[in-house]
Amino acid sequence: MRLGVGDLLLLYADGVTESVNEAAAELGYQGFENLARSLPVDQPALIGPALLEELRRFRGASQPFDDLSVIVLQQCDGSRLS
Repeated sequence: MRLGVGDLLLLYADGVTESVNEAAAELGYQGFENLARSLPVDQPALIGPALLEELRRFRGASQPFDDLSVIVLQQCDGSRLS
């Protein structure tokens, strides 16, 4: 797969989709997809923190039982590199 200029790639650990809320309901892939659609894609530096905040909201008082690792990459056009 090739990324085009401006494309974003979001990598995450399984602990993200396996997060559970107070009712013991798992976020799952569909829940993650819905959550990801609400992220500020116009500001890539804010995606990771916004995702983790949305996960905290989803979990409520439920504590994570696995890591919540997230990596956000954006393809640049190279003009900002020196």
